[in-house]
Formats: sequence, structure tokens, C-alpha cells
Amino acid sequence: MKKTLNKERVNILIAPLNWGLGHAMRCIPMIKELTGSGFNVILAADGRPYDLLHSEFPDLEMIRLPGQAITYSKNSSFLKMLKIVPAFYRMIKKEHKMLKSLIQKHNIHAVISDNRYGLYSHKIPSIFIGHQMMIKMPVFLKWTEWFIHKLNLRFINRFTECWIPDYKDNKGLSGDLAHKYSLPENFYFIGPLSRFNKDNEVFNTEKADANSELLVILSGPEPQRTILEEKLLTQLQCVNCKATIVRGVTEQNRNYYLDSQTRIIDHADTSHLQSLIRGAKIIVCRSGYSSIMDLAATGKKAIFIPTPGQTEQEYLAEYFYQKRIFYYEFQKSFNISKALQNVKTYPGIQTVYAPAFLRKRIESLAERIES
Repeated sequence: MKKTLNKERVNILIAPLNWGLGHAMRCIPMIKELTGSGFNVILAADGRPYDLLHSEFPDLEMIRLPGQAITYSKNSSFLKMLKIVPAFYRMIKKEHKMLKSLIQKHNIHAVISDNRYGLYSHKIPSIFIGHQMMIKMPVFLKWTEWFIHKLNLRFINRFTECWIPDYKDNKGLSGDLAHKYSLPENFYFIGPLSRFNKDNEVFNTEKADANSELLVILSGPEPQRTILEEKLLTQLQCVNCKATIVRGVTEQNRNYYLDSQTRIIDHADTSHLQSLIRGAKIIVCRSGYSSIMDLAATGKKAIFIPTPGQTEQEYLAEYFYQKRIFYYEFQKSFNISKALQNVKTYPGIQTVYAPAFLRKRIESLAERIES
């Protein structure tokens, strides 16, 4: 007779990429599903993602796992981003070597990697989480897109499975990124991942913080995060609008009023941020995919400001703009007065949370471990 898997003794390592907080944030509902199913989850991260996950799950074991740091120049461009490619390849090899050590040291039974390409294993099940199956290239490099796509799949196919946090039909929320070209061999759509889903306890119990009309959620690599923060602070002084700015800085924990209309919060955990989102009329944020999944879960209007040089964010902002769902402007020419006027005709979107897709993959993962 087949033994029943003792999930409490099964150690699952979850490791998000450290380029901003988005990858860590979308791991939160997955961590809750796994711990709720009885698995022992170990978290591996670095920098601000480490701080975020530690504050959300103080009782879980945490491992410092260095990742490839990314910074943007003040005049960021895609070409300047290409300079990190050699270091990125070196990081893949380094991560793979580190994972071998972690598997032995912490008795890891499976690893779930959110966009960390080096965390694959041939000894235990390894899962790659990602929505960007194709890499959007700037116009002058459009001819390389198919080649880059095939190379990306080659890396992802090293993993046991690829879980895509999106819906399969109608181009989902990711558009071309997961729906234009061929997909990895072992792909599965698991539905959008948001910590703000309707059946989330936080969503149902937290009262709305209605102190602001406008909620600004800052994130992403420096110095572009700071550049945008300074630009918005200056422009907010010229409009009659109560605003709250969540800086996305986990190193500090301040919460104060800059003036009678502007509130500053260094970092907000899931519960606090949920209440802020529910109380705000309009959200201003980057057009990162994790932010889009959160907005789709809450049904809020939004103004997107894509990070300069990030072709993925620029594509997603334009994609939803053309569908007349979310409004956007580029950071360089951003004008808060114009944006607040134009966003009125962009209603946002509300998706239905479908946890069955993720739970089915978790059940399949348990079967792989058991076998």
C-alpha cells in the first residue's frame, strides 16, 4: 500500500527574483496555499524582497540567497540594461551551484523559483514561475525577438514545470508575453496570483483607509524609484488632491504627513496596503505584471508610469491603454493634472480569482515528491 505523504516533513523552497518587490509579492498567495496545505515552506531571498517576506511570514525559515542586483542610470535605456547580460549568465551558474548546497543542507524536496533561472534541479522537482515567456525588444531590435524567445525557453525547459500566472484564454492579463509565441514543454496556466484576492481574509475583514483620493505605490530598481518619487512629490504640490505615497522602502518604517494633503508611508504590509487600496479612488504605480494582477483583483482605476528602459512594462502599459482599461504616461513627460483628468475614462478591470488551477499544480507537485 502506498504511504500517505507527510507534508509537514516536506520542505519546499520558494525563491523570488530581487528586481523590485513584485516577484516576492506574487509569491505570497502561493506561500499561503502551500502552508495551508500542510507543507513546510522555506523562503530564500535577498534585499527588499527578503524584508517583505520576513514581515509577511515571520514564523517561516528564511535564507539569504543573493541575486543579480540591477540598477538603472538616470537616463536609463534598454541598451544600458544589456550590459548586465554577462553578469546575468554568471548569476545563473552561481545560483545553480548554491541550490545544490541548499538542497543538501536544508533537506529540500522541491524548489519553486520565481524568475530565478539558476534554481533548477535534476534531483528534485523544480518549478519556474513566470509570465514573460517572450522578451519584448525595442523597435530597433525587434528582429531578435524570436531568437531571444527560443533562448528563454531553453533556460525554462531545464525546470520540471513552468507555471504561468495568467489565464489561458483571450490573451489573459499578460498579452503577447505569454500568448504570442510557443510555450515551454511543461507549461501550466495557474491563473493570476495576487495577495488581494476576494477570498483573502485581509480583503474581507480590513476596513478601507479612506484618507486619500490618490494612492501612489512606488517600486522597482533604483535610482528610477527615487526619481519618480521626487517627481510626484513636486507635482502633487500643484494639485488639490489628498494623496498617500507608499515608498516601497523596507529599510525604514515611517508613517507621517508631509503636509495637510500628502501622507508618506515607507512600507505597508499586505493588510495595510489592502486597506489603502480599498480607500483610494485612483492608484498610481508602475505597470509591472504583479501590480496589474493586484489591480485586477481589486478592480481599481490606475495610472501607469512604466519604468524607463523596461520594455515589458512599456508594452503592458500600452496594451491596457489600447484596450481602454488603464491609462498611462511615460515618466519623463508625466503630468499629474493631465493624468487625473484622462484616467476618468479608463475604468480598470475586475477578474475572478480561480484558485483551483494553482491547487491542482500543488497536488501534482505533492505526487511528484511522493514518487
